Amino acid sequence: MKKRLTTFGLCLSLILVSSSTFAQTVTLTESDHEIAVTIDGQEFTVFHNDPKFPKPFFAPVRGPDGTILTRPIDGLDSKPEDKLDHVHHKGIWLSVDEINGNQHWAEKSKIVNTSTKIVTAEGNPAVLDVVNEWRNVDGETVAVTESTRISIYANRLVTYDITFSAGDEMVEFEDTKEGLFGFRMIDSMREKVGGRVVNAEGLKGTAECWGKMSAWVDYDGEVDGKTFGVTIMDHPLNFRPSRYHVRDYGLFSVSPFGPKSYTNGEQPADPVIIPAGGTLRLRYGMYIHSGDTEAADVAGVYRGWLAGDVPQPVIEAAATEPATTEEETPPAVEVETDMEEETHADDETEDESISDESIDSESDCCGHEPVRRQRRVRRCRGC
Repeated sequence: MKKRLTTFGLCLSLILVSSSTFAQTVTLTESDHEIAVTIDGQEFTVFHNDPKFPKPFFAPVRGPDGTILTRPIDGLDSKPEDKLDHVHHKGIWLSVDEINGNQHWAEKSKIVNTSTKIVTAEGNPAVLDVVNEWRNVDGETVAVTESTRISIYANRLVTYDITFSAGDEMVEFEDTKEGLFGFRMIDSMREKVGGRVVNAEGLKGTAECWGKMSAWVDYDGEVDGKTFGVTIMDHPLNFRPSRYHVRDYGLFSVSPFGPKSYTNGEQPADPVIIPAGGTLRLRYGMYIHSGDTEAADVAGVYRGWLAGDVPQPVIEAAATEPATTEEETPPAVEVETDMEEETHADDETEDESISDESIDSESDCCGHEPVRRQRRVRRCRGC
């Protein structure tokens, strides 16, 4: 009888633990120019859309125990003694340079939030729809409009389902490594002070992972003696594989827009054209976790995202097309590859400790052949 009671008690404990796990709720609470994100009442992050900033962003971003993992931001939570390089790196953000010649990544042109709508205030996920105007350098006219559905899960997976829409004129995303979906981590997590970087193929270190295509890259390090990490994930239905701008000083981002820049000229520039009235859809995930890559089951979380174990919302305004296989005829192609490339300052020129000599310029990803690989840019028709 005692053995049966013990077994019953163990089973009951497992049920309660499981129920507690599945009962976790993400909550969005809106105030003036902010949306606070909590998970079971614990602070996770805050979405900032105050027009005093040159773009919207999430910050600070906290790990599962509440530890802040993002670097302080000028005008938000920085202190006079903080020495901030690259002040345009702000928490979790979305921006890129060279859109019709504008430099939104460098914040020389602004991204203005025009709509923020809480779709699901409580749930797993909680869901937020934002619309941002990526303005031209004049600050008034619009280069491209971004509509993004942001889904935030209880396991701290944050997904962006992005649609860029052109107005009456075409939009050109020129070749650059300065973009697109990024995270700037607290200094103690940086590779240059002991942080670790690994991608889905097992390549290790920023020098090996920079500029490479991969399903995901994980960057972990220490904060107050505890290990935390950030994973950025590419989606296989994006129009082509993205590459990672991952640096030893704490910058971490992913972008599909720089084949020439990311291969140090070994591949030609391949600008992306959205025709007038057209759209381009991109999807990315970011997983904030405790522990290292293996302990956080990064590969499993990625597979779960793609398999729908965490439900993926769809932007209503974006029509979808079936994934193209090698046997299918892809949509119409529109690329401009003969245009001259301008030389411009990038992140590492601002930090003398960063050297491109240490970057492996290999143009492929060490034998990895993504199913979705395409070597040409499609004309986007709501894909």
